[in-house]
Amino acid sequence: YGCHEARPQIYILDATDEKEPRLIATFKVPDGDFCGRGGRFGPHQFAETKDGEIIGGSLLYVAYFNAGLRIVDISDPFKPREVGHYIPTPRRKGREGRESKNVIQTNDVDLDSRGLIYITDRAGAGLHILEFTGKVWKSDEHD
Repeated sequence: YGCHEARPQIYILDATDEKEPRLIATFKVPDGDFCGRGGRFGPHQFAETKDGEIIGGSLLYVAYFNAGLRIVDISDPFKPREVGHYIPTPRRKGREGRESKNVIQTNDVDLDSRGLIYITDRAGAGLHILEFTGKVWKSDEHD
């Protein structure tokens, strides 16, 4: 997870033939200086369950370390696209009041039945509780 290799991305596979899955698309976070922010960068953990039940549907909720939370629509698996994101503000003070690196490291993401999204940060920015409104923004910069 970092910037010394190819830009980290999500791979979408067609596993119709379980013995020969094939790559059909990739998703990269829209451009930004994530490598220059410090810390790790890249996809880490996907929300896999909601209140203990396996999540279906067309949205991926992904903890992306210093790129925060990314919400990716895969309703067309050949053209995954970002429909939302949230990057917490770094804190100067970490656990127990100690100095913290001024970097975000979104580590975990989970959902509940009310549609709330929970993300945690391993670098001291804490727990964030979010709600995705479903309003998709469009931007030439991010298409």
